[in-house]
Amino acid sequence: MSSLDALAAPSAPLPPDVRAAFDEHLARGTAGTSFERALSAGAASRSIGVAFALGYEAALHRLVPSIAPAELASLCVTEAAGGHPRDVRCAFDGARVTGEKRWATLAPIADALLVLAVRGERDGRKDFALVRVPRDAPGVSITPLPATPFAPEVPHAVVALAGAPGVALPGDGFDDYARPFRTVEDAHVVGAVGAHLVVRARALGATPALWSPVLAALAALSAAAALDPRDPLGHLVIEGALPQIEGAMKALAAGPAPELSPELPLLTIAARAREQRTLGAAARWGRA
Repeated sequence: MSSLDALAAPSAPLPPDVRAAFDEHLARGTAGTSFERALSAGAASRSIGVAFALGYEAALHRLVPSIAPAELASLCVTEAAGGHPRDVRCAFDGARVTGEKRWATLAPIADALLVLAVRGERDGRKDFALVRVPRDAPGVSITPLPATPFAPEVPHAVVALAGAPGVALPGDGFDDYARPFRTVEDAHVVGAVGAHLVVRARALGATPALWSPVLAALAALSAAAALDPRDPLGHLVIEGALPQIEGAMKALAAGPAPELSPELPLLTIAARAREQRTLGAAARWGRA
C-alpha cells in the first residue's frame, strides 16, 4: 500500500481545534511511519493550520521516539536573542531548568516541553541538553502569544522556567535534536500541508494539472523523511519538492480557494535559513 493512499479516500474531517484534531487522529490509529501519519492527518485536516500543527507533531515524535503516542509535545529552542547556539542562555543543572523561551509552537496545549538548555561546557563549547519538562511542572509559566496572521489556529507562547524539574534526553541537545529537527520538521510539515492541498483541490474540482505535481513532491518527501536527518540528500529533496507544493497553494488561492491567500506566507517561514542549509547540504552531498 502506498503512503499516498490516504489522499485518495481521506478519513472524515478532523475537528478544527488543533488539540482536538490531534486526539481524534490518535484515536484513529498510529500505524505507519511518522511521515505516513503526517500525510493522513493533513489529508483529514480542515485547514492548513491544523495540517501544519499535526505535521509538526509527527516530526517531533519521529525525532524523539520516547514521546508517548498520546502526548503532544512542544520543542522550545528560540530565546529572546534567537535560536542559534550562541543565543541560548537557558540553563540546566542536572535536575532543574531556568530560563525563558520564545515562540514555542503548541506550548499552550502541550503535555510535555522539550527544552534546549546549556548544562555546562565541553571542549571549549557549550554543552547542550534537551530536557523534558512536564507542561504542568512547578516553575513552568506559559504565556500565549497573539495569533499570527496566517495559521492562527496554531498556538505559540513564551515559556518561563524558574527551576522547573526536568530530565535530559540522551545525547547532545543541539546536534542530536535541535539541528536535525529543522530537516525532519520540513519534511513532515510540508508533507502534511501538501496532503491537505491535494484533498482540497480535488474536492474543489481542480484538474490533475494542479495537484498531480504535489503527488510527485509527496512521493519524494516520503523517501527524504526515511533518511537520517543528517543526510544532506534529504534536505536537498525537500528543497526540490517545496516549489511544487507552494505552486499548488498559490494556484488554489488565485482560483477556487481565495481563502488560502492569508496562508501563503506559511511555507516561506525561515526561507533564508533554509536557503543556507540547502547550500551547505549541496556542498556536503556526495562527499565521503
